Amino acid sequence: MSFAPEFWRWIGWKQREQRKAVDAVVRALRNMYPKLKVAVEVHPESISNPRAALAWYAEDFLDLRNSQADYVAISLTPGQAGVIKPLMGSMNAKRLLVTGEAGAFPKTALSSFPKGSGLIYKDKVTGDGLTKERR
Repeated sequence: MSFAPEFWRWIGWKQREQRKAVDAVVRALRNMYPKLKVAVEVHPESISNPRAALAWYAEDFLDLRNSQADYVAISLTPGQAGVIKPLMGSMNAKRLLVTGEAGAFPKTALSSFPKGSGLIYKDKVTGDGLTKERR
């Protein structure tokens, strides 16, 4: 990715401003609901290709350690699980929520994650969406 230095300064600024806006919303919500727990979801590229994630999505995984969120949520494949542990050590008190298709992610893989991390299974995407009658 060969962008001009001005692009990287701008995208870094954009990412920090987006985080500040989300943090302001989280603080306002916590004033009303003090026990509220918040997760910020990031794309898998935030782990596997941080420069691309910054350029494409204005996401910086490591900058989330400064956010007001309690959790970082990320959708991973089982093969990507090994890259998480080294990065989570630098996340301070943030906990990881991993989403994946039911049955595709072995529960034993969670043993490599920090205490308090979790796995959220999502249904497989199918073409038979819900109708008004089946909600």
